[in-house]
Amino acid sequence: MKRREEMNWRERLYLIEVAKGVMLTFGKLIKNLTLHILHLFGFRKSLPAAASIQYPNERRNYPARFRGRHRLTLYPNGDIRCTSCFLCATACPARCIYI
Repeated sequence: MKRREEMNWRERLYLIEVAKGVMLTFGKLIKNLTLHILHLFGFRKSLPAAASIQYPNERRNYPARFRGRHRLTLYPNGDIRCTSCFLCATACPARCIYI
């Protein structure tokens, strides 16, 4: 059985890993910001932008077998439509729906 090695103070602070994460995030921010500014002025149209769907106005096309999150539908007056018939829980192949 291998014993856990003791970490020194620099490894325990995780400063190097935190700095790597900050630099990665900052690099992606700068890349996407410059790309959006170039798109604004009409340059680099061949490169796709990071955010390409304007959600309320555009809807994403989902595949026919897409499995999204479950949600309860409501009546127009705000009451829940669920009648606790257990049909959804019975039909769920992953058994992730409980009533």
